[in-house]
Amino acid sequence: MNYDPEERAEVIRQALLGLHRLVKPMLFDKYADFIDVYAGIREEERESICQEIDGHKEEETAMLMQYFRDKFSQEGMQKGIHQSLIVIFKAKFGTKGLKSLQSRIKNIADADKLNALIRVAATAASPQEVLNFIEAEKLS
Repeated sequence: MNYDPEERAEVIRQALLGLHRLVKPMLFDKYADFIDVYAGIREEERESICQEIDGHKEEETAMLMQYFRDKFSQEGMQKGIHQSLIVIFKAKFGTKGLKSLQSRIKNIADADKLNALIRVAATAASPQEVLNFIEAEKLS
């Protein structure tokens, strides 16, 4: 995305607002991720965009702001669960066991799947047992 730094936030905000007007809420989340990836939105830009959106009081921007709050909250929870899994795997299986599992869990985004993985990790006797669960449940 080749825009001057001072224009990027506004371009991204307008893209998200335009998308919000065009699609149903169910599809907005999926397509918004494409904008996020394409634009390569950095954390400081997210904060700036959220502040800018929060400054507008129109109904659409208020709904968009709520979307961002929900999404960032969910992302924070997922990062916390991922970090917990890493601690559990390292404590139970050592660094070698952690390496075999870490690449498999990094793309799991669903909180329910991550929580199921925590339950398995708590009782698993080996990294292979966790890997078998991941394969059987098609988690990654």
